[in-house]
Amino acid sequence: MAEVATEVRMAPSWMYVNELRLVTVVLGAAIVVLGIGLLVFLVDGPEQMDTVDVFLGTGVFFILFTVFLFVPRLRSRGAISFTLLVEHSMDEVEIAVTEALQASGRVAHVEVQKSRFQRPPREVVIDGLTWRFSLRAAPYRESRAEGTPWTEIVQTGLQKEEDEVARDLRERVLSRLATSDSVQS
Repeated sequence: MAEVATEVRMAPSWMYVNELRLVTVVLGAAIVVLGIGLLVFLVDGPEQMDTVDVFLGTGVFFILFTVFLFVPRLRSRGAISFTLLVEHSMDEVEIAVTEALQASGRVAHVEVQKSRFQRPPREVVIDGLTWRFSLRAAPYRESRAEGTPWTEIVQTGLQKEEDEVARDLRERVLSRLATSDSVQS
């Protein structure tokens, strides 16, 4: 008898990402691997050329991987960011984020970014604060579901992880989304 696979859903929560640390770790690993390859070449000479090629190739791969993947992400999100992935349309998320900001006494406006995508990303800019919320469609998540829209919320431009105002607004956004989720169910 075939068992039906059930998907376990966890409550959404904010995920902390330190982009600068990721870049530093991968580049550090690349330097270590390149150093080992150079050391093997200096110690054993041309007899171990296959081993040296593997180390040098891996080190160059790490460097290119960092330059093409992590550096653009660091540029777009900043050194520190928080990410939340929710099963709501971008319009619902935009309303929840702006309501949460208004409830905290902040003034915010939404800027729709130019994009070739069907659902362009949106930036929620908060007056008086350097950081913002970016709303992006998550089609990689939608392809696994039954066509329900998923949105990724990214809090970008933070200077430090312990920003109390930023943490408070993240909690307000999460509670607002949880409230809208219980109303829809």
